[in-house]
Amino acid sequence: MSKAHGMSKIALAVLAITLPFPASASEDITIARGWRLVDEVETGTCRADIIGNGLFYRISAVGFRSGEPVRYRLTNDAAQEIDGRIPGVEYRLSAREDGTFRQFYIPFIPNRTGGRVTISLTSASCSLQLGFDWRRRSV
Repeated sequence: MSKAHGMSKIALAVLAITLPFPASASEDITIARGWRLVDEVETGTCRADIIGNGLFYRISAVGFRSGEPVRYRLTNDAAQEIDGRIPGVEYRLSAREDGTFRQFYIPFIPNRTGGRVTISLTSASCSLQLGFDWRRRSV
């Protein structure tokens, strides 16, 4: 398999499992089901956290300006290196009207049992870096 083909398969796998959901419904579900905090960071007026249940993880942040462009970058070090780099995904998104951001992520890489996920959220008003270790678990 070519490096380019391998990279596109990994990028598609990572892309396909980074999903946006409405904040209010997902917030209620995650709290009600007892998801645990796996990382949090606060810088000035900006704050972010990651909560998860071992299979699904919710990344959320507050402190952005309404509609502000946010650079969201996610890497999973369990992904196969390509040209000495760990592939990741990067999106340019907008903060919600209330200055919040939320994404769900399922850290699954075929033929890998675990790894470290790192996330950065960067805008004109906020710069936040978070991460967590994951292990594949049976359902």
